[in-house]
Amino acid sequence: LQSFYSTVDKTLEANPNHARANMVKKLKVRMDEPIADSAAQEKELRDMVGRPDMKIKTSKHFILLHDTPDKAAPNRKIPRADERLQLLEQVYESFLLRFYASGVELEIPKERLKVVLFAEHKDYLFYATKLDPGLSSAAGFWTSTTNASVFYDNGTTEDFKELLELSEELQKDKAEAVRTRAPNAADIKRVADTLQFIVNLERENLDIEVVSHETTHQMAGNTGLLPRDVYIPSWVHEGLATYFETPEGANWGGIGAVNSDRLKRYRALEPDTEHSNIDFIVGDQIFDYAGSHSSTLHGYGQAWALTHFLMERHFEEFIAFYRRLGEMPADVKLSQETLTTVFNDCVKKERKALDTEWRSYMRGLKTDLEVILNER
Repeated sequence: LQSFYSTVDKTLEANPNHARANMVKKLKVRMDEPIADSAAQEKELRDMVGRPDMKIKTSKHFILLHDTPDKAAPNRKIPRADERLQLLEQVYESFLLRFYASGVELEIPKERLKVVLFAEHKDYLFYATKLDPGLSSAAGFWTSTTNASVFYDNGTTEDFKELLELSEELQKDKAEAVRTRAPNAADIKRVADTLQFIVNLERENLDIEVVSHETTHQMAGNTGLLPRDVYIPSWVHEGLATYFETPEGANWGGIGAVNSDRLKRYRALEPDTEHSNIDFIVGDQIFDYAGSHSSTLHGYGQAWALTHFLMERHFEEFIAFYRRLGEMPADVKLSQETLTTVFNDCVKKERKALDTEWRSYMRGLKTDLEVILNER
Protein backbone atom coordinates (compact mmCIF):
# COMPACT_ATOMS: atom_id res chain seq x y z
CA LEU A 1 0.00 0.00 0.00
CA GLN A 2 2.81 2.40 0.83
CA SER A 3 4.43 1.73 -2.55
CA PHE A 4 1.07 2.32 -4.23
CA TYR A 5 0.60 5.71 -2.57
CA SER A 6 4.19 6.64 -3.40
CA THR A 7 3.49 5.83 -7.06
CA VAL A 8 0.36 7.99 -6.99
CA ASP A 9 2.41 10.91 -5.61
CA LYS A 10 5.02 10.51 -8.36
CA THR A 11 2.26 10.36 -10.96
CA LEU A 12 0.88 13.67 -9.71
CA GLU A 13 4.34 15.23 -9.74
CA ALA A 14 4.53 14.38 -13.43
CA ASN A 15 0.91 15.31 -14.14
CA PRO A 16 -1.00 17.24 -11.43
CA ASN A 17 -4.23 16.80 -13.42
CA HIS A 18 -4.06 13.01 -13.65
CA ALA A 19 -7.73 12.11 -13.07
CA ARG A 20 -7.38 8.69 -11.45
CA ALA A 21 -4.44 9.68 -9.26
CA ASN A 22 -6.53 12.59 -7.99
CA MET A 23 -9.44 10.22 -7.35
CA VAL A 24 -7.13 8.11 -5.17
CA LYS A 25 -5.94 11.16 -3.20
CA LYS A 26 -9.54 12.20 -2.54
CA LEU A 27 -10.42 8.64 -1.56
CA LYS A 28 -7.56 8.55 0.96
CA VAL A 29 -8.89 11.73 2.61
CA ARG A 30 -12.38 10.26 2.79
CA MET A 31 -11.13 6.93 4.21
CA ASP A 32 -9.18 8.78 6.90
CA GLU A 33 -12.25 10.67 8.14
CA PRO A 34 -12.96 9.36 11.66
CA ILE A 35 -16.04 7.31 12.51
CA ALA A 36 -16.85 8.44 16.02
CA ASP A 37 -19.65 6.39 17.51
CA SER A 38 -20.28 2.68 16.95
CA ALA A 39 -22.61 2.07 19.87
CA ALA A 40 -25.41 0.93 17.54
CA GLN A 41 -23.14 -1.58 15.81
CA GLU A 42 -21.91 -2.90 19.16
CA LYS A 43 -25.48 -3.49 20.32
CA GLU A 44 -26.33 -5.23 17.05
CA LEU A 45 -23.34 -7.54 17.41
CA ARG A 46 -24.06 -8.38 21.03
CA ASP A 47 -27.74 -9.02 20.35
CA MET A 48 -26.82 -11.12 17.34
CA VAL A 49 -24.34 -13.41 19.11
CA GLY A 50 -25.80 -13.40 22.63
CA ARG A 51 -22.45 -13.85 24.40
CA PRO A 52 -21.99 -11.17 27.12
CA ASP A 53 -18.48 -12.49 27.85
CA MET A 54 -17.17 -11.45 24.43
CA LYS A 55 -15.09 -8.28 24.07
CA ILE A 56 -15.22 -5.35 21.69
CA LYS A 57 -12.25 -3.95 19.81
CA THR A 58 -12.40 -1.32 17.08
CA SER A 59 -10.16 -0.09 14.28
CA LYS A 60 -10.63 2.76 11.84
CA HIS A 61 -13.35 0.99 9.82
CA PHE A 62 -14.30 -2.16 11.76
CA ILE A 63 -15.86 -3.17 15.07
CA LEU A 64 -14.85 -6.65 16.23
CA LEU A 65 -16.67 -8.80 18.79
CA HIS A 66 -14.26 -11.50 19.96
CA ASP A 67 -13.25 -13.87 22.75
CA THR A 68 -9.61 -14.35 21.75
CA PRO A 69 -6.78 -13.85 24.29
CA ASP A 70 -5.70 -10.32 25.12
CA LYS A 71 -2.03 -11.34 25.01
CA ALA A 72 -0.06 -12.20 21.89
CA ALA A 73 0.54 -15.90 21.22
CA PRO A 74 4.11 -17.21 21.36
CA ASN A 75 6.19 -15.88 18.47
CA ARG A 76 3.51 -13.30 17.64
CA LYS A 77 3.95 -9.56 18.12
CA ILE A 78 0.33 -8.57 18.80
CA PRO A 79 -2.87 -10.34 19.97
CA ARG A 80 -4.94 -12.23 17.41
CA ALA A 81 -7.79 -9.69 17.51
CA ASP A 82 -5.36 -6.93 16.53
CA GLU A 83 -3.91 -9.13 13.78
CA ARG A 84 -7.40 -9.70 12.46
CA LEU A 85 -8.23 -5.98 12.46
CA GLN A 86 -4.99 -5.20 10.60
CA LEU A 87 -5.89 -7.67 7.86
CA LEU A 88 -9.47 -6.38 7.66
CA GLU A 89 -8.19 -2.83 7.23
CA GLN A 90 -5.77 -3.92 4.53
CA VAL A 91 -8.54 -5.61 2.54
CA TYR A 92 -10.89 -2.62 3.08
CA GLU A 93 -8.36 -0.11 1.78
CA SER A 94 -7.15 -2.26 -1.10
CA PHE A 95 -10.69 -3.04 -2.23
CA LEU A 96 -11.58 0.64 -2.57
CA LEU A 97 -8.24 1.50 -4.16
CA ARG A 98 -8.64 -1.22 -6.80
CA PHE A 99 -11.80 0.44 -8.10
CA TYR A 100 -10.99 4.12 -7.58
CA ALA A 101 -7.60 3.72 -9.29
CA SER A 102 -9.51 2.26 -12.24
CA GLY A 103 -11.93 5.18 -12.38
CA VAL A 104 -14.85 3.54 -10.55
CA GLU A 105 -16.19 5.56 -7.64
CA LEU A 106 -17.89 3.53 -4.89
CA GLU A 107 -19.75 4.53 -1.74
CA ILE A 108 -17.66 4.85 1.42
CA PRO A 109 -19.33 3.05 4.36
CA LYS A 110 -20.44 5.60 6.94
CA GLU A 111 -20.40 3.09 9.81
CA ARG A 112 -17.83 0.61 11.08
CA LEU A 113 -18.34 -2.81 9.52
CA LYS A 114 -19.31 -5.58 11.93
CA VAL A 115 -17.12 -8.64 12.48
CA VAL A 116 -17.23 -11.57 14.92
CA LEU A 117 -14.17 -13.68 15.76
CA PHE A 118 -14.56 -16.84 17.83
CA ALA A 119 -11.46 -18.21 19.53
CA GLU A 120 -12.75 -21.77 19.17
CA HIS A 121 -14.16 -23.56 16.15
CA LYS A 122 -16.78 -25.36 18.28
CA ASP A 123 -18.27 -22.03 19.43
CA TYR A 124 -18.31 -20.73 15.85
CA LEU A 125 -19.99 -23.96 14.71
CA PHE A 126 -22.67 -23.71 17.41
CA TYR A 127 -23.49 -20.14 16.36
CA ALA A 128 -23.27 -20.70 12.59
CA THR A 129 -25.48 -23.80 12.49
CA LYS A 130 -28.17 -22.03 14.49
CA LEU A 131 -28.38 -19.52 11.64
CA ASP A 132 -28.14 -22.10 8.87
CA PRO A 133 -27.18 -25.80 9.10
CA GLY A 134 -25.56 -25.39 5.70
CA LEU A 135 -22.85 -23.25 7.28
CA SER A 136 -21.41 -26.25 9.14
CA SER A 137 -18.70 -26.68 6.49
CA ALA A 138 -17.99 -22.96 5.98
CA ALA A 139 -14.69 -21.57 7.24
CA GLY A 140 -16.36 -18.18 7.71
CA PHE A 141 -19.27 -16.26 6.26
CA TRP A 142 -20.90 -12.90 5.64
CA THR A 143 -24.65 -12.54 5.33
CA SER A 144 -26.52 -9.61 3.85
CA THR A 145 -29.22 -9.86 6.54
CA THR A 146 -26.92 -9.37 9.54
CA ASN A 147 -24.31 -7.48 7.49
CA ALA A 148 -21.61 -9.05 9.68
CA SER A 149 -18.65 -11.26 8.86
CA VAL A 150 -18.11 -14.22 11.20
CA PHE A 151 -14.82 -16.11 11.64
CA TYR A 152 -12.92 -18.44 13.95
CA ASP A 153 -9.28 -19.25 14.59
CA ASN A 154 -8.49 -21.92 11.97
CA GLY A 155 -6.03 -23.54 14.35
CA THR A 156 -8.87 -24.78 16.60
CA THR A 157 -10.55 -27.40 14.40
CA GLU A 158 -10.17 -31.02 15.51
CA ASP A 159 -7.94 -31.88 12.54
CA PHE A 160 -5.72 -28.91 13.16
CA LYS A 161 -5.48 -29.63 16.88
CA GLU A 162 -4.13 -33.08 16.04
CA LEU A 163 -1.48 -31.50 13.83
CA LEU A 164 -0.56 -29.04 16.59
CA GLU A 165 -0.30 -31.85 19.14
CA LEU A 166 1.96 -33.80 16.79
CA SER A 167 4.11 -30.72 16.27
CA GLU A 168 4.37 -30.16 20.04
CA GLU A 169 5.39 -33.79 20.58
CA LEU A 170 8.11 -33.45 17.98
CA GLN A 171 9.33 -30.29 19.67
CA LYS A 172 9.61 -32.24 22.94
CA ASP A 173 11.54 -34.98 21.10
CA LYS A 174 13.83 -32.31 19.68
CA ALA A 175 14.51 -30.82 23.11
CA GLU A 176 15.24 -34.28 24.53
CA ALA A 177 17.54 -35.19 21.62
CA VAL A 178 19.49 -31.95 22.05
CA ARG A 179 19.69 -32.43 25.83
CA THR A 180 21.03 -35.97 25.54
CA ARG A 181 23.18 -35.17 22.50
CA ALA A 182 21.56 -37.98 20.54
CA PRO A 183 23.45 -38.95 17.36
CA ASN A 184 20.38 -38.16 15.22
CA ALA A 185 19.58 -34.87 17.01
CA ALA A 186 20.12 -32.81 13.86
CA ASP A 187 17.60 -34.90 11.89
CA ILE A 188 15.01 -34.75 14.70
CA LYS A 189 15.45 -30.98 14.96
CA ARG A 190 15.03 -30.55 11.20
CA VAL A 191 11.82 -32.60 11.07
CA ALA A 192 10.34 -30.93 14.18
CA ASP A 193 11.08 -27.38 13.01
CA THR A 194 9.88 -28.08 9.47
CA LEU A 195 6.53 -29.42 10.67
CA GLN A 196 6.11 -26.52 13.10
CA PHE A 197 6.79 -24.05 10.29
CA ILE A 198 4.36 -25.74 7.88
CA VAL A 199 1.57 -26.01 10.48
CA ASN A 200 1.89 -22.34 11.48
CA LEU A 201 2.05 -21.25 7.85
CA GLU A 202 -1.06 -23.21 6.91
CA ARG A 203 -2.94 -21.86 9.92
CA GLU A 204 -2.20 -18.28 8.88
CA ASN A 205 -2.93 -18.98 5.21
CA LEU A 206 -6.36 -20.40 6.05
CA ASP A 207 -7.19 -17.38 8.20
CA ILE A 208 -6.01 -14.96 5.53
CA GLU A 209 -7.88 -16.68 2.71
CA VAL A 210 -11.23 -16.79 4.46
CA VAL A 211 -10.96 -13.25 5.91
CA SER A 212 -10.04 -11.64 2.59
CA HIS A 213 -12.79 -13.65 0.85
CA GLU A 214 -15.63 -12.80 3.23
CA THR A 215 -14.53 -9.19 3.71
CA THR A 216 -14.70 -8.76 -0.06
CA HIS A 217 -18.34 -9.93 0.08
CA GLN A 218 -18.93 -7.42 2.88
CA MET A 219 -17.22 -4.57 1.03
CA ALA A 220 -19.12 -5.28 -2.19
CA GLY A 221 -22.39 -5.22 -0.25
CA ASN A 222 -21.61 -1.99 1.60
CA THR A 223 -20.10 0.13 -1.18
CA GLY A 224 -22.93 -0.11 -3.69
CA LEU A 225 -20.97 -2.39 -6.02
CA LEU A 226 -23.22 -5.42 -5.35
CA PRO A 227 -26.06 -4.00 -3.20
CA ARG A 228 -27.21 -6.09 -0.23
CA ASP A 229 -30.91 -5.96 -1.16
CA VAL A 230 -30.37 -7.36 -4.67
CA TYR A 231 -30.17 -11.08 -5.41
CA ILE A 232 -26.67 -11.24 -6.89
CA PRO A 233 -25.79 -14.50 -8.76
CA SER A 234 -23.44 -16.77 -6.85
CA TRP A 235 -20.79 -16.76 -9.58
CA VAL A 236 -20.59 -12.96 -9.45
CA HIS A 237 -20.21 -12.77 -5.66
CA GLU A 238 -17.86 -15.74 -5.41
CA GLY A 239 -15.82 -14.77 -8.45
CA LEU A 240 -15.12 -11.34 -6.99
CA ALA A 241 -14.35 -12.74 -3.53
CA THR A 242 -11.91 -15.34 -4.88
CA TYR A 243 -10.22 -12.65 -7.00
CA PHE A 244 -9.30 -10.88 -3.74
CA GLU A 245 -8.56 -13.84 -1.48
CA THR A 246 -5.06 -15.17 -2.28
CA PRO A 247 -2.79 -15.94 0.69
CA GLU A 248 0.94 -15.99 0.06
CA GLY A 249 3.24 -17.37 2.73
CA ALA A 250 1.24 -16.13 5.75
CA ASN A 251 0.71 -12.77 4.07
CA TRP A 252 -2.12 -11.53 1.92
CA GLY A 253 -0.97 -11.99 -1.68
CA GLY A 254 -3.16 -9.11 -2.79
CA ILE A 255 -5.69 -8.44 -5.52
CA GLY A 256 -5.63 -10.72 -8.54
CA ALA A 257 -2.71 -12.85 -7.39
CA VAL A 258 -2.83 -16.34 -8.89
CA ASN A 259 -4.50 -18.69 -6.43
CA SER A 260 -3.03 -22.16 -7.01
CA ASP A 261 -6.09 -23.99 -5.65
CA ARG A 262 -8.58 -22.02 -7.80
CA LEU A 263 -6.35 -22.42 -10.86
CA LYS A 264 -6.12 -26.17 -10.27
CA ARG A 265 -9.91 -26.44 -10.00
CA TYR A 266 -10.37 -24.43 -13.21
CA ARG A 267 -7.88 -26.61 -15.10
CA ALA A 268 -9.54 -29.81 -13.89
CA LEU A 269 -12.88 -28.78 -15.42
CA GLU A 270 -11.55 -26.84 -18.43
CA PRO A 271 -11.72 -29.79 -20.90
CA ASP A 272 -15.42 -30.24 -20.00
CA THR A 273 -16.78 -27.50 -22.26
CA GLU A 274 -20.36 -28.23 -21.20
CA HIS A 275 -19.58 -26.91 -17.70
CA SER A 276 -16.41 -24.87 -18.28
CA ASN A 277 -18.48 -22.61 -20.46
CA ILE A 278 -19.12 -18.85 -20.29
CA ASP A 279 -22.89 -19.20 -20.74
CA PHE A 280 -23.06 -21.95 -18.10
CA ILE A 281 -21.19 -19.73 -15.65
CA VAL A 282 -22.96 -16.45 -16.49
CA GLY A 283 -26.40 -18.03 -16.12
CA ASP A 284 -25.27 -19.30 -12.68
CA GLN A 285 -25.91 -22.96 -13.56
CA ILE A 286 -22.34 -23.66 -12.43
CA PHE A 287 -23.67 -23.20 -8.86
CA ASP A 288 -27.38 -23.95 -9.32
CA TYR A 289 -26.63 -27.47 -10.55
CA ALA A 290 -23.76 -28.24 -8.17
CA GLY A 291 -24.84 -31.41 -6.39
CA SER A 292 -21.83 -31.95 -4.15
CA HIS A 293 -19.15 -30.10 -2.23
CA SER A 294 -16.61 -31.06 -4.89
CA SER A 295 -18.69 -29.70 -7.77
CA THR A 296 -19.25 -26.48 -5.79
CA LEU A 297 -15.48 -26.10 -5.44
CA HIS A 298 -15.15 -26.56 -9.20
CA GLY A 299 -17.78 -23.83 -9.55
CA TYR A 300 -15.59 -21.52 -7.46
CA GLY A 301 -12.68 -22.29 -9.78
CA GLN A 302 -14.70 -21.40 -12.89
CA ALA A 303 -16.14 -18.23 -11.30
CA TRP A 304 -12.63 -17.16 -10.25
CA ALA A 305 -11.25 -17.81 -13.72
CA LEU A 306 -13.94 -15.87 -15.58
CA THR A 307 -13.82 -12.99 -13.08
CA HIS A 308 -10.03 -12.82 -13.23
CA PHE A 309 -10.16 -12.62 -17.03
CA LEU A 310 -12.93 -10.00 -17.15
CA MET A 311 -11.37 -7.84 -14.41
CA GLU A 312 -8.03 -7.82 -16.22
CA ARG A 313 -9.11 -7.71 -19.88
CA HIS A 314 -12.66 -6.30 -20.01
CA PHE A 315 -12.84 -4.21 -16.85
CA GLU A 316 -15.17 -1.41 -17.98
CA GLU A 317 -17.66 -3.81 -19.57
CA PHE A 318 -17.59 -6.02 -16.48
CA ILE A 319 -18.22 -3.06 -14.18
CA ALA A 320 -21.16 -2.11 -16.41
CA PHE A 321 -22.50 -5.64 -15.83
CA TYR A 322 -22.08 -5.19 -12.05
CA ARG A 323 -23.94 -1.87 -12.25
CA ARG A 324 -26.81 -3.40 -14.22
CA LEU A 325 -27.15 -6.19 -11.67
CA GLY A 326 -27.23 -3.61 -8.87
CA GLU A 327 -30.19 -1.89 -10.55
CA MET A 328 -32.32 -5.06 -10.60
CA PRO A 329 -35.44 -5.34 -8.39
CA ALA A 330 -34.72 -6.23 -4.78
CA ASP A 331 -34.76 -9.89 -3.71
CA VAL A 332 -35.73 -11.25 -7.14
CA LYS A 333 -33.72 -14.22 -8.40
CA LEU A 334 -32.79 -13.54 -12.01
CA SER A 335 -33.33 -16.25 -14.60
CA GLN A 336 -30.56 -17.78 -16.65
CA GLU A 337 -31.91 -16.00 -19.74
CA THR A 338 -32.01 -12.60 -18.02
CA LEU A 339 -28.46 -12.96 -16.70
CA THR A 340 -27.17 -13.94 -20.13
CA THR A 341 -29.01 -11.06 -21.82
CA VAL A 342 -27.65 -8.48 -19.36
CA PHE A 343 -24.13 -9.90 -19.69
CA ASN A 344 -24.32 -9.77 -23.50
CA ASP A 345 -25.58 -6.18 -23.38
CA CYS A 346 -22.51 -5.18 -21.38
CA VAL A 347 -19.78 -7.48 -22.71
CA LYS A 348 -20.53 -7.19 -26.40
CA LYS A 349 -17.78 -9.40 -27.84
CA GLU A 350 -19.10 -12.34 -29.84
CA ARG A 351 -19.30 -15.38 -27.55
CA LYS A 352 -17.02 -17.74 -29.49
CA ALA A 353 -14.34 -15.06 -29.75
CA LEU A 354 -14.72 -14.20 -26.05
CA ASP A 355 -14.45 -17.87 -25.11
CA THR A 356 -11.28 -18.26 -27.19
CA GLU A 357 -9.78 -15.16 -25.58
CA TRP A 358 -10.70 -16.39 -22.07
CA ARG A 359 -9.13 -19.81 -22.56
CA SER A 360 -5.98 -18.29 -24.05
CA TYR A 361 -5.76 -15.90 -21.08
CA MET A 362 -6.14 -18.76 -18.60
CA ARG A 363 -3.41 -20.79 -20.31
CA GLY A 364 -1.10 -17.86 -19.65
CA LEU A 365 -1.83 -17.72 -15.90
CA LYS A 366 0.89 -19.41 -13.85
CA THR A 367 1.51 -19.90 -10.15
CA ASP A 368 4.75 -18.51 -8.73
CA LEU A 369 6.18 -22.03 -8.60
CA GLU A 370 5.30 -22.66 -12.24
CA VAL A 371 6.96 -19.39 -13.24
CA ILE A 372 10.15 -20.39 -11.41
CA LEU A 373 10.18 -23.88 -12.93
CA ASN A 374 9.55 -22.51 -16.42
CA GLU A 375 12.46 -20.09 -16.03
CA ARG A 376 14.73 -23.04 -15.35
